[in-house]
Amino acid sequence: MLGRNWPLYAKQVPGKGWGVFCKRAIPKGTVFHDCPYFLIPREEQHLVLQTVVARYHYDMPKDCSAVCLGFGSLFNHASKGANITWRKSHKKKIFSFFALKNIPAETELVSDYGWEKEFYKEFGMKE
Repeated sequence: MLGRNWPLYAKQVPGKGWGVFCKRAIPKGTVFHDCPYFLIPREEQHLVLQTVVARYHYDMPKDCSAVCLGFGSLFNHASKGANITWRKSHKKKIFSFFALKNIPAETELVSDYGWEKEFYKEFGMKE
């Protein structure tokens, strides 16, 4: 059961595409969103990188990737100033997102993906 879902909304952010925002403040340490994910197997990884899905997937161990449902794959990147991060449960097949700091209402929720700078340029994305 996915029970932790804060009031969130998505909207277009200039230069970034979709972004996720919170309707209410989120206290530091709060798990605010659980979402199921599905894996893209290693042998299909090269196909994913040729599609728009490349912008929305998470790299996983053993050269596979995951796409989160719900808002999970829409959180934007911030190399500095990230206010959220996640934990994966392989057993339950969910990503749980939590606040790294107190986040005011109406704030964009951003995470540090840990990607190389060249990856952003390749897909026409800003860091």
